[in-house]
Amino acid sequence: MLSARPSDTILLMYQENGHITRINDDPNHSPSSTTNLIVVYGTLHSRPTDTFQDVTASLFYADIEGLRATGPFDDGHCYQDNETPIALMRRSKSQRPHIDGEGQNLWCGTRVGLSKALHPGDIYTLYWVWNFSGAANEMYTTCMDILIVE
Repeated sequence: MLSARPSDTILLMYQENGHITRINDDPNHSPSSTTNLIVVYGTLHSRPTDTFQDVTASLFYADIEGLRATGPFDDGHCYQDNETPIALMRRSKSQRPHIDGEGQNLWCGTRVGLSKALHPGDIYTLYWVWNFSGAANEMYTTCMDILIVE
């Protein structure tokens, strides 16, 4: 479980797995439209029985208390080092240092600001949802708990 303080900003990192570098040979193409949207919601009221359907339904009915972040899947910097034109272009640009585990790839990231109203001892759950509406309507999700500390 991640430990963080109220008002901290955390970076949720994920691999692009070719959804950016292999999606098109055009180096100016990027799947950053609203059909490829990352949305992060937070709640103090998650349940162990929550399902994908519960979470996604909650997103549409505003049962989750807080939209924490939203943005395109493509952060404009990430790439899979696969020698495609987009990967080569992005690799040649100035970038943040690679972290352990990334290898030669540069993972994508979504910054999430935590509420200053959280209190030490709270368990805050983030739901990360990717709406990938390409050829078929696809949604992917994951979640994580954060222990709020002083």
